Amino acid sequence: MSLRLRLALAGAMAILVALVITAIGLSQLFGAHVERRAVAELGVQLDQVLAGLDVGADGLTLQRPLADPRFATPYGGLYWQIEWGGGIERSRSLWDTALALPADTLGDGGVHVHHLAGPQGDALLVLERSVMLPARLGGESARAAVGMAAAELVQAQRDFMVDLAPYLGLLALVLTGAGWAQLFVGLRPLRGLGIAWLRCALDRLSAWALIGRLNCNPSPPRSTLCSRPAKLRSRARGPVLPTWRMASRPRCKP
Repeated sequence: MSLRLRLALAGAMAILVALVITAIGLSQLFGAHVERRAVAELGVQLDQVLAGLDVGADGLTLQRPLADPRFATPYGGLYWQIEWGGGIERSRSLWDTALALPADTLGDGGVHVHHLAGPQGDALLVLERSVMLPARLGGESARAAVGMAAAELVQAQRDFMVDLAPYLGLLALVLTGAGWAQLFVGLRPLRGLGIAWLRCALDRLSAWALIGRLNCNPSPPRSTLCSRPAKLRSRARGPVLPTWRMASRPRCKP
């Protein structure tokens, strides 16, 4: 395998690893951004739930239904729940289940974000807030929570990666092409060096072949050059013997 090909393969592998790490990092960043946006939307919906509370025959109840119809659809993907000392009130979308909020301690107005299991075992992103109810609603502490299906966030993250994949592929092609161009320009001087080395090696082989043919002549009187192999070998270390000197030397008989 040539040096250029090995360097090209190493560069391509480095580019691939870098793009994979970049894709993973961008996916995590986008997922965190989507989750922050979802928490902000849950905060708005939680404010709507608290603003619509009133006292009914069985305690707290939501007098004004929320605008999103998923709160009224069983297992619709959006849920709200309020717990207070006298009981619990929840959205119709929870049906006959309840959100299993962790037993944590929150100050008045404190907010926690949880990842909990939903009514059908699916993952939920839940925003919980501790509130102090006004006097007309009992004047006691309550825990209000709003949750949404985390599958929506995961699907948004996947859609982002699908949209990003063509651009990453195009970037990989551009970087690979730039790497090939850099190798071609950077290794071009080595090509001339290799050709010069090959010519030098061929010249030396030709010289040694000539010495061998001169030394094989068994008739010393025809030329004194055949009796001086050491001197011929020292001369043969040069690039190429001149043609006039080669013509004056006797040739060995086959």
